[in-house]
Amino acid sequence: IMYVVDLASFQIVDANEAALNFYGFSREVLLEKRLPDLNMTPEPEIRAEIKRAVSEGRSYYMFKHQLASGDIRDVEIYANPISIDGKDYSFSIVHDITERLRAEEALKASESRYRALFTNEIYAICVFEINSGTILEANDAWMRFYGYQKEELTFLSIKDILADPLSSKGYVAESGRVSQGLIRKDRHVRKDGSEVVVEFSALSFQWKNRELMHLLIRDITKQTEAEEKLVESQSLLAETQKIAHLGSWEYDVQTERIKWSEETFRIAGMKPVDSLPVQVYLDTLHPDDLPMLQTAMERAVTEKAPYELELRHKRPDGTYNTTQTRGKPVFLNGELVKFIGSVQDVTEIKKQAAERLKLENQLQQSRKMESIATLAGGIAHQFNNALTGIMGNIELLEMEIQDQDTATQYME
Repeated sequence: IMYVVDLASFQIVDANEAALNFYGFSREVLLEKRLPDLNMTPEPEIRAEIKRAVSEGRSYYMFKHQLASGDIRDVEIYANPISIDGKDYSFSIVHDITERLRAEEALKASESRYRALFTNEIYAICVFEINSGTILEANDAWMRFYGYQKEELTFLSIKDILADPLSSKGYVAESGRVSQGLIRKDRHVRKDGSEVVVEFSALSFQWKNRELMHLLIRDITKQTEAEEKLVESQSLLAETQKIAHLGSWEYDVQTERIKWSEETFRIAGMKPVDSLPVQVYLDTLHPDDLPMLQTAMERAVTEKAPYELELRHKRPDGTYNTTQTRGKPVFLNGELVKFIGSVQDVTEIKKQAAERLKLENQLQQSRKMESIATLAGGIAHQFNNALTGIMGNIELLEMEIQDQDTATQYME
């Protein structure tokens, strides 16, 4: 893109085809224009910039030019002064640098964002060389988290922060597939020897023919400990429910689906699933118990109070078990949203109670018979005592009247 300008008047006196195509004017229209007609900069500033360029010994300057379409383009102009018939002109070569400047601005913005991210106080960030493991850069948050000073970075390798140094091989092995980013967990070790659980995102990139990896690290030690305690608590709860044959349940009145604990599924003899339609549960109820449950739940909603009752459920094998079922309604902003409760298999307890009652009845009957026998024995003993006296007296009387046959006959 070239044109010739009269330096005294800034009139464009000639232009090549490339200039016509770039600016979008015909030759006649373009040659009628002065340089300020194309330039978005006021004329005094244009002249001042040209003077600065001359004083600085540079032959170029940058302006914004407007095309016939109205588009604004950034241009870099290389000017060569020439003299023709005693008049001073400038032979100018124009380069459209719009895209270059946009790319530079984008790069600056990207670098600014990266620098802002790298120096942030929230996440620990470091960059290390994949082949050697050498840590090349780390932000202040990283230093504080791991307990190192800036001057110690020179001597640090990625292996120095890994609880298991062998896991560094995994980092390298995965480097080929983390160009799009990778998130994983690991155990790291601080300078003082304390171990922490971290979650990091990794991204590999090339810089000056070196394979590097960028790590953004977040401490999740407390979160992991809380999760482990939760798992332990849930496991203990499940085991306790199993021992006590006590399960839990939750019924969502909006979705009409019910969730059971593992022990509840075990009591029902069913395979655990995430949730199931409440009708599946109702179908397991003994027909005579369904009205009782409906009445109890309706009363619980009306009185906003818990309920408790015994229900019989049919298991997949056709047998019935008996459960002690407790439940209560849950309200949100005055609206019923769900029921929650517990269920305990009391089948064996009921059987044992029945057996105990049977044994108690047998024992009571046995005691009654023993009492009767004791009473009968006492009566017989008293009767025998009376008979003994009578028989003794009769024997004495026989001895006295043994010669009186008629009297002896009557006594006998």
